[in-house]
Amino acid sequence: MEAKAAELLAAFKNPNLSVDSKIAYLSSVKSDIKQKNVPEGAIRPVFETLRLAVGSQHYSVLGAGFSTLGHLLKRLAIQEQQQWIVHQAHSLYPILLERLNDPKERIRAQAASIFTELWPFAGNEVEYHVLEVALVGKNHRAKEMSMLWLANMTKNHGLLFRQYVPSLVSCLEDADSAVRDTAKLVVIDLFRNGPARAKSDLQKQMAARSVRKSIANAILSGIGLGSVEPETASSTRPISRAERSISVMSSRSHAMEQTDDEMEPAKNRPASRAHRERPTASAPAEPPIVNRPRTPAPTPAPQQPLPDEDGLEPFDVASARDVDDLVRDMLPWFEGKESEENWLKREKNVILFRRLTRGNAPHDFSQTYINAVKTLLDGILKVLNSLRTTMSTNASLLIQDIARTCGPRIDSMVEIIMQNLLKLCSALKKIAAQNGNATVEVVIQNVSFSIRILQHVSFAVQDKNVGVRLFATGWLKALIIRQAHHKSAVEHNGGLDLIEKSITKGLGDANPGVREASRSTFWTFYGVWPERANVIADTLDPKSRNLLEKDSSNPNPPSKGAPALPAKSPAKSRSALQEAIAARKRAQMPSRPESAQPTFAEAKQPAPASKSTRSVPTGAPLSSLSSAPMRPGMKPRRAEISRPATADPYARRPESRAQSSSTQSTRQATTSPRAVRSKPSTPTSQAPLTAPRTRPREPAQAATTKGRPKKLDLSKSKSHNDLMAASRARSDSNESLANQPSARTPPSRKLPQCIGGPTFPCLSRVGKPSP
Repeated sequence: MEAKAAELLAAFKNPNLSVDSKIAYLSSVKSDIKQKNVPEGAIRPVFETLRLAVGSQHYSVLGAGFSTLGHLLKRLAIQEQQQWIVHQAHSLYPILLERLNDPKERIRAQAASIFTELWPFAGNEVEYHVLEVALVGKNHRAKEMSMLWLANMTKNHGLLFRQYVPSLVSCLEDADSAVRDTAKLVVIDLFRNGPARAKSDLQKQMAARSVRKSIANAILSGIGLGSVEPETASSTRPISRAERSISVMSSRSHAMEQTDDEMEPAKNRPASRAHRERPTASAPAEPPIVNRPRTPAPTPAPQQPLPDEDGLEPFDVASARDVDDLVRDMLPWFEGKESEENWLKREKNVILFRRLTRGNAPHDFSQTYINAVKTLLDGILKVLNSLRTTMSTNASLLIQDIARTCGPRIDSMVEIIMQNLLKLCSALKKIAAQNGNATVEVVIQNVSFSIRILQHVSFAVQDKNVGVRLFATGWLKALIIRQAHHKSAVEHNGGLDLIEKSITKGLGDANPGVREASRSTFWTFYGVWPERANVIADTLDPKSRNLLEKDSSNPNPPSKGAPALPAKSPAKSRSALQEAIAARKRAQMPSRPESAQPTFAEAKQPAPASKSTRSVPTGAPLSSLSSAPMRPGMKPRRAEISRPATADPYARRPESRAQSSSTQSTRQATTSPRAVRSKPSTPTSQAPLTAPRTRPREPAQAATTKGRPKKLDLSKSKSHNDLMAASRARSDSNESLANQPSARTPPSRKLPQCIGGPTFPCLSRVGKPSP
């Protein structure tokens, strides 16, 4: 056989030899290989000849060469000369890779079969050339043939394909449709009966490489995982739920049952409060606890859709290492600032982490998942504060999912989460602000209570942004409902005072919407702490308290329960206050002579007896005004109604009349009216020097009666002709002044300033006949 092997090699090297002659030589050697052992001296020439035959351009020579190569490998295996196969295979790999790309499918299949024959002897090298060179290359035929070879080797020879899943998934998005179809069929064939771990790996790889939904749905449906498309999910999800791991679903439901009493979800809270009612609670406190939770608590739950509502498929992992690998792949995209290159990846990673949160990772690998949240929290908050509304919304939903799923396990992260959420609530975009509001409520309802959370809410009540203050009323309500059966945690840390101050601040807010929302929060507070609520109500003005009692959240409205405040209009209330003030002024009128006004005289009618008590002598002059000169043409004043006692500044001088008569004979005439005013002594009750400037009054009459009018009718005290005569008798004024001062001027009182001016002498000192 060594001679035949040498002749065969020479024939294939001879370019002048015909193809038929070459095929004849090759067939003769093939027959010897099938029937006899191959000596070691013939192995090398035969492999060299077969390499030339496989690389020939003639398909007849190609077919004969593949056939002979297959028999040779089998013969050497029978002869247990595998080392020759391993050694000589190195020269065959490049030729076989070329034939995997042959236009004829039969040649590609023969090349794949040679790889199959070589795999038992050089498995690593064969897998490298087929699955790491041909499968990831640029030739679509080689890719297609490599995937078929992988499926065949996995099915018939037990090849472990997990490390080649990324390459398979990449082919699902290949530009060639034949490669995509072949990859889809191969993936379904490989994973249909595969373990759950392999399916989880496939699902993760498809999500990471953004496989189009149509292909992903077909694959997931084919392997029994359902589809991620909402329309398909409605029909396939019931089956996939049944086939999914029972432990995952049971653990999730068990976790929700354990935290049911603690967290008190919105939908179940009314019933749970009815069953767990405090025996010492008063009757007014019961209705707010039962009815009021429906305002704050159910709000976040409908806003956060469940997996069945938003079409987000849970993402299950097989081990904690899968979670770590996933986080490791995500982390680089969250570094630095948001840009056009990384924002799309950030959004996809946030959605993928939401799916992971809804999967089995938070329950089966709890500690690993919490560490992943801590690692990615900074990046999640960057996405939360993004100006792209869709990204911010996805981050808000992710935080809601984390809060609902983990509950108190994220207490250490609540502080930084609340700071960023409050910043989001003050955003100008309404959608972003509403997302922040819903997320804060979900966080408050699911995490453990701490005074820091209440302080954040208290600061929000005082925020300058009206929207934040309005949101804060709902957060307060959620906190009150959350801690209704754990009141000691609030009372022992000073939280109750913060809640009370916040509600008081909200009830007095400048914005009517905030005030209205604060009334609803007040009645929720009233249901838990009625005594403290009554203290708040007592500090309100009547109008605010009336609106508070008329609020629809009041469990005991005024028409049914406790009486409301009297229905007084503001106008009537003000008029009653004015009447009280006027009555008080009238009671203090005797001590205020300077406050005499016509309005007081009209309000108080004098008694008839006040006029009968006048004992003024008819012959005596009544006042200095009676003898004062009058301007020509001036009509006499009409008699006025009697004024109060404070109308006359000399009303408190009872001795003025006696002094007037006693000093008339003893006093000497003075040449100047100013001297007369400077001599009298100061009386015990002297009118203020700052009294209003008015006409001088008659002191004698003021001493006789307190109810006399402020101004006298001149016609009653002196005839009009005498007054006119007195005004013209300017030359006799000195004589008149000598006879009048004692009767005109009180001995112990300075006269008011003269109103006559420089032209007329002082009206109070114009001379008139002695009595």
